[in-house]
Amino acid sequence: MSSAYTPDQIERFISLIKLPPKYHPTKNPAKDLAFLTNLHVHTISTLPYENLGWHYCTTKDYWKLSLAPEDLYQKFVGDGRGRGGYCMELSLFYTQVRSYG
Repeated sequence: MSSAYTPDQIERFISLIKLPPKYHPTKNPAKDLAFLTNLHVHTISTLPYENLGWHYCTTKDYWKLSLAPEDLYQKFVGDGRGRGGYCMELSLFYTQVRSYG
C-alpha cells in the first residue's frame, strides 16, 4: 500500500514528531518492529487523542469531521501545532504515514 502523502509531507510530519534520524525515509529504514515502535511512540507523544474541542468549541464548523487524508494532514501537521484528534482520525492518519516508501 502506498501513502496518500508526498515525501515532503512525510518529512514535515517526521520533523514534527522528532523521529530519530535512523528511521527517516532517506535512510531507507527496515520496516521492522523497532521502526514501528519508534514511529508509534513518537506519534502518540506528539499527537494526542483529544475531544475537548467537541465540548468547548463555540462554532459548529469544528463538529464537521472529515477523514480525508488531506484534511487529516492539515489538522495534525499543516498548521505546525501538532493538534490531536479522535481515535479514528489518528488511526487513519497513522496508517497513511507508516505506509510511506
